[in-house]
Amino acid sequence: MKKLEIVLGSLAIIGVLMNFFEIAGGFIISIMSISFLSMFYYILSFALLNDIKFLKIFDKESYKGVGVIDIIMAILTGIGLSGLILGILFKLQSYPGASLMLNIHMIYVGIIIVVISVLNFINRLKIAKNILIRAILPVIAGLLILFLH
Repeated sequence: MKKLEIVLGSLAIIGVLMNFFEIAGGFIISIMSISFLSMFYYILSFALLNDIKFLKIFDKESYKGVGVIDIIMAILTGIGLSGLILGILFKLQSYPGASLMLNIHMIYVGIIIVVISVLNFINRLKIAKNILIRAILPVIAGLLILFLH
């Protein structure tokens, strides 16, 4: 699943750059890759952020050592990242309400970053590193797009 995430993220960056330099096909590549990345986070974040392989999602053994807080935080993070990535797409395409959507989801993901940092400080969580890596980069991209576009 990490490879799929990297491929979709790379395609999104390539599509946005192609769109920026007005190269044919950039529009469709950026829309498709960002949309699939958003759906990927929304549907599979509980497994991705807890380092559960795709083929082991339904295997009871793969959830040993994964707490309820880890699953809940992964789902909440997936929802936030999905909305944030769609907000970035909407802002790039200049859709109405894109700035509001982007702001709301950046605040939501920012709250998740603060909460997971506090929870990690109190009680070392396995999931904290995965969430922080995946949450900080889209927030930075959202801030750049919000202020530059």
